[in-house]
Formats: sequence, structure tokens, C-alpha cells
Amino acid sequence: MTQISPDHLKNAAIAHGLSKIELEALELAIEGNSAESSAEKLKISPVAFRKRLGSVYKKFHILGDSQGKLNRLKSQLFMDVPSTESSSERAAESSSWMSREDKIDVSGFCGRDESLDTLKKWIRHEQLKLLLLFGQGGIGKTMLAAKLAHDLQNEFDRVIWQSLRTTPDPQVLLTDLIAMLSDEPQHEADIELQISKFLTHLTQQRCLIVFDNAESLLQEGTLAGEYREDFKEYGKLFRRIGEETHQSCVLITSREKPKEAATLQGKKLRTRAFHVGGLKLKDGQKLLLDKGITATDEQAKNLLNIYGGNPLALKIVATAIEELFGNNVSLFLKQGIPVIRDIEELLDQQFDRLSDLEVKIMYWLALNYSSTSPEVLQQDLVFLESQDALLNALRSLLWRSLIEPSGAKFRQQPVVCEYVLKRLVKQISHGFELQKQDPDTEALELLDSHALMKATAQDRVRQLQEETVLEPIANRLKQSYPAPSTLEEKLWEMLKKLQEPEAPRVGYRAGNIINLMRYFKMPLSRKDLSELTIRQAYLEDVELQETNFTHADLSSSVFRETITGIISVAFHPDGDRFAIGMNNGELRLWQVSDNKQIDSVQGHDKKRIWSIKFSTKGDFLVSGGEDGAVHRWTTHQLKDTLNLIGTHDQPVSSVAVSSDDRWIASSGEEGKVKIWDAETGELLQVLDHGEVAVWSVEFTPDRHWIISGSDRGVHIWDWKTATQAATFLAPDSTHDEANQVYAIHISPDGESCVSGSADGKIRVWNLKTGHCQPSVSGHTQKIHSVRFSSDGQRIVSGGEDTIVRVWEATNLQQPQMELRGHTNQVWSVGFSPDCRRVISAGDDQTARLWDNKTGSLLNTLKGYTRGVYGLAFKDDRTLISGTDNGEVYFWDLEKPTDPAYRLSDHLARIRCLAYEPQSERLVHGSRGSSFKLWDVSNLSACRLRWTGRQHTNWVWCAAFSPDGKTLATGSEDYTVRLWNAETGDELREKPLTRQHRWVWCVAFCPSGRWLVSGGGDPVLRLWDVQDIHEPQYVTDLRGHTDAVWTVAFAPLTENNEGNSLLASGGADGIIRLWNIKERNCKELKGHTGTVYAIAFSPDGQKLVSAGDDRRIYVWDVATTSCIYRSEPEHSEPIRAIAVSPDGRTIATGSEDETIGLWKFTSGQYANPEVQKLARKRFYEGMKLIGVQGLNEAQKLSLKVLGASIEDKPPAE
Repeated sequence: MTQISPDHLKNAAIAHGLSKIELEALELAIEGNSAESSAEKLKISPVAFRKRLGSVYKKFHILGDSQGKLNRLKSQLFMDVPSTESSSERAAESSSWMSREDKIDVSGFCGRDESLDTLKKWIRHEQLKLLLLFGQGGIGKTMLAAKLAHDLQNEFDRVIWQSLRTTPDPQVLLTDLIAMLSDEPQHEADIELQISKFLTHLTQQRCLIVFDNAESLLQEGTLAGEYREDFKEYGKLFRRIGEETHQSCVLITSREKPKEAATLQGKKLRTRAFHVGGLKLKDGQKLLLDKGITATDEQAKNLLNIYGGNPLALKIVATAIEELFGNNVSLFLKQGIPVIRDIEELLDQQFDRLSDLEVKIMYWLALNYSSTSPEVLQQDLVFLESQDALLNALRSLLWRSLIEPSGAKFRQQPVVCEYVLKRLVKQISHGFELQKQDPDTEALELLDSHALMKATAQDRVRQLQEETVLEPIANRLKQSYPAPSTLEEKLWEMLKKLQEPEAPRVGYRAGNIINLMRYFKMPLSRKDLSELTIRQAYLEDVELQETNFTHADLSSSVFRETITGIISVAFHPDGDRFAIGMNNGELRLWQVSDNKQIDSVQGHDKKRIWSIKFSTKGDFLVSGGEDGAVHRWTTHQLKDTLNLIGTHDQPVSSVAVSSDDRWIASSGEEGKVKIWDAETGELLQVLDHGEVAVWSVEFTPDRHWIISGSDRGVHIWDWKTATQAATFLAPDSTHDEANQVYAIHISPDGESCVSGSADGKIRVWNLKTGHCQPSVSGHTQKIHSVRFSSDGQRIVSGGEDTIVRVWEATNLQQPQMELRGHTNQVWSVGFSPDCRRVISAGDDQTARLWDNKTGSLLNTLKGYTRGVYGLAFKDDRTLISGTDNGEVYFWDLEKPTDPAYRLSDHLARIRCLAYEPQSERLVHGSRGSSFKLWDVSNLSACRLRWTGRQHTNWVWCAAFSPDGKTLATGSEDYTVRLWNAETGDELREKPLTRQHRWVWCVAFCPSGRWLVSGGGDPVLRLWDVQDIHEPQYVTDLRGHTDAVWTVAFAPLTENNEGNSLLASGGADGIIRLWNIKERNCKELKGHTGTVYAIAFSPDGQKLVSAGDDRRIYVWDVATTSCIYRSEPEHSEPIRAIAVSPDGRTIATGSEDETIGLWKFTSGQYANPEVQKLARKRFYEGMKLIGVQGLNEAQKLSLKVLGASIEDKPPAE
């Protein structure tokens, strides 16, 4: 092997910035001395010698394991032609390089067969003149070029390898190259003449010339491809090589694309750029095995994905796995994405070359954690000069191989993303430290240009941002400011500076500081946040009572939403919007990309919206509700487009739109399907199913047929002739539940229909033959919703068991995925148009977005309400309330400004309260399948006695027996269960099951003999429970015409026979007083909507009722006349009512989150004093005067939560 001259070594040391002691260490290592002997000669320890040599490797950019570093350094020194040698000596050395395998050893080259074949084909058959191999550092460009040159050397007259790492002068280089190709002396002083002479030789001879490490010629701190000032002549050289005619091939390797390679490349041109990517699985596994690491296919896939298949990175990782993890790949992978020091140094070299804009883009791509479009980046980059600048920077990053295209978006490799985020955290943390040392230092520019956490991101991304960026910065701040008060003072000081008149009103700094305060749980209520630009602040879980946001810009900040129950959901055809229909008649439109509500409207008489569907083009939306109405809404402006299409006699269960958007179909619980003209609302046809409820309806894609699902199967109709062509009944079951079809959907090709039934099975039907493919396993309860994906490959289903299931459409043996997260029944499910996401909506006040490929939860739209659904007096002074947010409050009515005590152990929404005064026990049930019984004798130390979990659906009602020993509960699982109130043991093995629909109310008579229940159908069931272990069904009490919401027995007094007097109220708005002995009833009329709550006065002479019309009515039981009717003091329906033990106070609980107290004097129900009780709402008193960045839908939600909003421009 040729020796390295001392002058060459000294010149190389100077070029790479080596110190004198580092050069001494290098000389000894080159001579072949061991670390121990070298250390002895230098009179230092072996450890110190290795450190000096490590510094040498770093300055020569030699990375990787220690065993191969010295050989790579020697190869680099051999390739770098020494300036002290003559041109002829350099020519002789270089011209023979590729024939000598001791220069770059390619014997260990493996893989990249496809790449080699492609490159050889280009060079051999397409006669390439200029070929660029570009890619990340360590990706294997040099090795691939060497292997290519090695394999093709016999096809060229001359093969010349030239490293550009030491950046030789272009004229000196050309002089040397011409000397290698000719024996004639060269004296040209003009660079253009030199290039022409060089090209003449490339025409006369077929040469392969390799220029390695061309990134050394390119400028740092600017966009990729720009030459350093001293090396711009290289651009002329490469351009002329690519443009002019010759028979040679010049191959360039670079971490970046020079401009000429990008400009001249093309499939039909003889100039190409080839991106050298990562290794494939087989090659990666071989590389790991060569390093002594055995990895399974899955482990190798993970490693190649994390490190982009980069051979050098994989070698470094393999060394770490061996040294730190005992060759255990699984243990290494559990560490997340380790950025090992050598890899970090490699990325440092590339990152340090970037322009300012490229750095900002890299930070944003890492923060976004997923492929990001230029449009989103343009929104993120608040200081962006122009869109052109963004596109040029993105192209530059592609040329540097630091980002990858993903369709029309861009992404980073996982290890690059991890490195960039750690660098961001380090830079910002260092900035905070510098500012602590010198407050006048401005070292936090990144706080202005980047959000530490994007409030509008999907939950999964936002949580990752908090964990990997905001939390590490917060932890370093805690170390820097150990006293919490000092840190809080520092953050407020920073905010106050931003409120100064001369402070800039752009950027993310205020939002970042507020997010840090949120992380530290610093109070923000009653604080001044006016005049601030607050971007991307996540305030959904932050109480902001009386906080001042006057003239603040709240663009992209996220606040809490008011959502009751989400009943229906549908994706817009564009996939970036979806609509939700709620149980209070509200329709809302949401944007997926920035997690923002963009429009809302109130309709359907504030009743449930059971079904929503977008038109095929997406320009309108159809809804059907509990009020029996079908509405058509214009998508771009919901509020101004109320269009009543038509009505049903009963609630509308489902709506559908034909594929050409001309017709609307709706199904009603009265048994009819109606078809309407979508434009005019003209009723075109009625399909009568008889006296069975129809739950679902769909048009076939050809619009000829309508498919409906009812209590008696699946029906096919020729709708224009109103002819029923077929009825499909479940062949795999004789149970009625199998043919109670609550959901259907038709496959995109119109060949199949999927149905979901009360027995928990989904079935796929061939619409031509009627053949049925039933599911084998899956749901355990009623299915509410089923949908095909737009490609017809998958089916999603949801129902009462709270689990969303995804199935392969052709195989229903078992679900492909079970999506768990809802805590209450799922009403509606669907796929996004591109099949990438699943959406589900449930009675837990959430809509959830899931990844259809992995099943991971992407985002949760959460609601917040505190409607009062349960009330009970503990005594004349203490009132107990149960709310929609799962909390129980105890109010001292002599000091009613705020609850005296609170129970918050129940996670689900409370739907009923029952208090037993003898044992001082309280039970509350919820929109979950459980209820809890408490000992509340000591309010300061309430004790949970037991929890009942046997119900399989919401627990809507509960009642104690008169002696307090028995508890009855009713549920939407259609059952009534009886319990030992002391022990929690169920008294019967089987529940009472006569109810055909949901059980919403239950009551014992005063003697304890009779038990009555009511619910989703118009019939009351009466039971004899004298033998509590063997209750006997007695009779049905028929009289109501719609669902029964409330029942109460009159108390047993001297003036009445309470055992036989029963009151009931429901959706028909009529109260009925039943004489149990005679089985007859009297009607009390006056309410104008559903009656949700009734209660007798303690003496049994008066009956109090309330409901949808927001009034209370007091009735004289004896005369059935109304003796008092209030004004509608509540703004929403009244859902609960209670009368104090002394009969002087009536309490009402409303969906408007307030409690009304109606105080009467001397038992005379007239002219009461009315008082309101309410907990402070989440944003009570928050000032939003002249704010920017909120749309009308957002303002409305904030107003409901207590904010004071005034659209007032800032003062000049």
C-alpha cells in the first residue's frame, strides 16, 4: 500500500483543524502503534490517547464503531491527493485506484441489487453523461459508487476516483484530471478552456470519473444546491458535462443535489439523479447479522423504519445493542427511538447546513408527527415571507434527503423526527437559561415561531407533543426555578411584556407560555390575558372564570365545548368535515384537520336528532329527529337554511339521500317510509310497513330500490310502485331479536346489504338471492349502527355494548378490530370517504376518530354539560342533586351560594337519585350499566357501601321500598332488578322482564306491596312484590299514547288511600292519576310537551309536575285542577323535581344546569319566592370583548359556558 507522506498528513491535519497533540496521536496510529504503546510514548494514559484519537475521527467526520474507524480514515487520506505531489504522481496514483481493492473494499457489499441493475442499465444502454447519487450521510452512496465502478471498470478506458472532501481548487483539479488522461503538459489559465480540453478527452476516451462527497462544494446556511463562493466554477463544469456531447460518464455522490443535477435531469435526457434510499429488510437483516445481531422480521422492520434503513446508523445501533443491551433487540426497541451520539453527530452535520427557513420547516414537520401538506405548513409558519419561499425550501430539504414525499405531503424518518425534537427542546431550554442570566437577552425566538403543543391537533398528536416537547422543557424550567412561585412570577413577567403597546402581536409565545402554565397547573381564573395573541393554547380543561381576554387574538386556541349526547354522526364527502346530531336537537359541523367547530344550528324542537346524512356532492345535509320532522340544511351556512321537508306521526329513525341527490327517504317509528323531492319537499311515495317500527332506510346506488330495516326483518321495495319485492328474515335464529333490525347499509356496488339487529349480530345479505352471512361472534347487545367502507372491503358496527367493531366484509367469523374507549352505548358509526378513519358517536358525550388500519384512537371530541337529572331532599335544609357530569352535590339551602359537599366518584352521567331517610342512604344511577349506594349520614365523610353492576345498559331509575330494605332499579336493558339494600345482593336470579322497551321509571307503593315500572313504550307494568323473592306480574296499565318518563305513588295518609293512587307522565304531555284497585285513570292536561318529572306533596293532596315546557304545575289531586302554573324560569327542559319534607319548597333540576327553588308559604301554592342555585360554570364571567379568531359557533358554546361576549373593535 502506498505510504502517506508526512507533508500530506500535515496538510490534511491543517485542513481539518487538528491541534498539535491530535496530530501526534494520528501519526502514531497511522504507524500502526497500539493505544497502549502510543500512550506510553506520549506519556499519557491509554484512555486519554483514545479520547485524542476520537477527536481526530470527529474532525475528519469518521463515525461508526471503533474497529473500522482507523481503516476508513486511512482510505480517506489515500483518496485525498496530496498537494505536495506532482501532477504526474497524482495521476499515476489516481488512475490505478479502481483496480486496487485496498482503496475501497467492496467485497463486503451486499444488497441493493435492484439499484445496481438500474444504474448499470442507465450507464450501459442509455449512455448517461452525468449521474448523481444523492442521499443522507451514511446511507451508502460511496460504497454504491465504488461497487458500480468496480463492476463496470472493464467497460471503460479509464476509471478515475476523486474525493472532493478536501475541496480542491477547480482549476487545480482540472489540471490533474487532464494530466491523468493525457501525457501532454497543461498550461491553460482560463477555466472555460480547461473544461473544453477536459471534455475533449472525455469524447476521445470512454472514461468513468467519480467525484465523491460533492456536498463539500456547496454553501452552508442557504438552500441546497448553491455553491460556495470559491467553488462556483464546479457548477460550470457539471453543467457542461451534462449538456455537451461525449462518450464518458461522470458520477457524483453528494448529500445534496447540486443545482445542475436537478436542472438537467430527465428520463429522456442523458443526465439522471438517483436517490439512494435505505436498505430493504433482507439486506438490513444481513447487515445486522454481520454485526452479530439476530433480529426477527418484525424487529428488523422496526429498526429499518426508525433509522430509515441507513447502513451506518444500523451499524452504530448494532454496536449499541451489543454493548448496552446484551444483543437483546427487543429490549433496545422498548427504549423508544434512541438517537445515539454518533447518529446525532451525523445529523448535526446535515442540520448545520440548513437555511433559517429550512430549520423552521424541520421543526414544524417534527412537531406535526405526521405527513404534512404545504398548506398546513404555510399556516404553521406565521413569519413566512411567501408561498414560493416555502416551496423552494421544501425542495431544498428533498435535495438534502432530510424529508421524504408522501403523496402531496412531506414527512421525516422517525430517527430524524426524534433528533429534531430533541434539538428543539435543547435550544428552547438553553434560551430560557440565557434569559435567566441576562433578562435583556433575546434567546427565545423559537417560542415565537413554533408552538410547543398544537391545541388543534388530534388528541394522539397533541399528547405526543406534550410528552416529547412541552414536558421536557417544563422539567428543565423546574430545575432552573426550584421555587414554584418564582417560576410563576417569571412566566407572568413574560406575558406582561407581550401586553406592552410596542410588543409584536404575532407568533406563538403567549400561547406557549399559557400552555406551560396549564402544565404546571397555575391558576388562570381572574387573570388579565387581554391584548395578547394566544395561538394554539389548549384551554379545554382549564377553568377561566372571570379571566379577561379583551382584544385578544385566540386563533387556533381550543376551549371546552357544550355537548350533551351525540346521537348521530356523518362524514362530509370531502373527508375533512363531519356533522354530529345531538339529543337536544342541535346540529354541529366540525373540521377534522384543525379540530374546530365551524358551524351549529338548533332545530328539531330541541329533541333528539336520530339520523343525519350528507348529499353525494356534500352541498346539503338531511336530518331526522324525535320530533318527527325531516329537515334539509345547506352545508356552508346551517343557520340560514332551515328547510322543513316533511313530517312523520312518530319520531324519525333514519334518513337517506339518493345517489343523484334528487330524493330523500325517511323512516318513522309509526311504520312508514316516506320519499320526498329533495328540492321542493313534495311527498312522492309512502311505503307502509304496517304496525311495526321502521328503524333504518337506504337507497340502492341505482336509486331503483329502497331497503328498510324494521322490527320484522329487512325489506326490499320498488319505491316508485310501492311494491315490496322481498323480506329477509334471519335464517340462523328463531328469536324475535334476530329480526329486529335497527341498522342497515348497502355496499358501494349495490350487491349486498349489511344489517345490525337486537340480538347483537351483523348479517350481510345478497340482495339478489337473499343469501345471508351472519356474524359468528361480536356484539353482546343491540346494534345501533352499521356502515360499509367506500371501497366495500370493511364494515363497522356499534351498539349498546359500547365497543366499536371493524369487520372484513367477506368474513364475519370475528372482527378484525375492537375499538374500545366509549363508556356508554354507541349510537352511530361510519368511515371517512378515503377509508383511513373510523368515526363513532356515543352517549358518553363523545365522538371519536380512530385509525382504520391500526385501531388507534386519533381524537376525541368531548362534551361538557352539568344538566341536573336527579333531585332529592335529605331534610328541609339539605338538597341533593345529580348532574350530567357525573357529580352529586349537597346544597345547604340556608347558604346556597355553592354546594356544601360533593361526591364525584361516578364517572358516567347521572340519571337518577333516590334517598332513603331512615338509613340515610343515597343511590344514584347513570348512563352506564352501574349504580352506587352511599352512606350519607355524615356528609363530610360519605362512604360508598356497594356498587351494582348487573345491568347491561343505562340505569335510569331507582326506588327504595318503604321499609328501606329493598332497592329497585330500572335500565335501558329492558329490565327491573331487585336488591337487598343492606348487602347489595340481588334478590332474584332473574330480573323482571315484562317491559318491551327501555325502563325509565319505577316506584313502590307506600305499603311496599305494589311495584310499577314504565319506559319506552306507552304501557305501565304492575307487579305484586309482597313476596320480594317471587314477584308476580299483575297487569298492564294502558292509557298513555307514548313513552312514560315518570311515575309516583301518593303517600299513605289519613286523607287518601296511597296504596292505590298512582300518577304517571310521559311524552304525550298528559298526566294520568290511576286508581290501582279499579284500574281506571283521570287525565290532567296542561303541559305542552313531555312530562319528565312528578312528585306528590307530603300530605298527598297536591301533585307537582314539570317537563319540556320549562314550567312547574301544581295540581289539586281531589279535583284534578291546576292550582298553580309557573312562568318558564328555566331556559331548558326540567328533568327532575322534588318536594321538601315540610311541603313548602319545590326543587326543580333542569338541562340548563340550574336548580330552581320555589318557596311557598303556609302550604298555599301561590306567589312563591323563586331562587336559582347553580355552580359557577367553567368560563363564568370570562370576558371576550373584541376578541379575534373565534367563529360564531365557538362563541355560542363559550357563552353557554358562562363567557361574556361583546364584539367590540380595539381602541385606536
